[in-house]
Amino acid sequence: MRRLEPQIRARCDILIVGKPYMDTQALEAAVAPLGGSVRLEFRFVPEAEIRTLFAASDVLVFPYREIDMSGVLMAGTQDRPADPRLAHRRLR
Repeated sequence: MRRLEPQIRARCDILIVGKPYMDTQALEAAVAPLGGSVRLEFRFVPEAEIRTLFAASDVLVFPYREIDMSGVLMAGTQDRPADPRLAHRRLR
């Protein structure tokens, strides 16, 4: 997001949702200067809400370093781009 030009960044709305099982301080620090263009919702997401979140998305990113199969990944990406590798790029 920081690398995008301001007029493009203004058109982006990134929502990071899910219950993390890791320290989130680095992520929170990285998104803080971006204002409201990146929102963090660290919480359990009930199955009934997952389809609503997917339907509202243009792109899905999943935090998998390696994956053979994921029902959530497969269900959510049938008609939109998804790249699980994007979520593990080093925060700078």
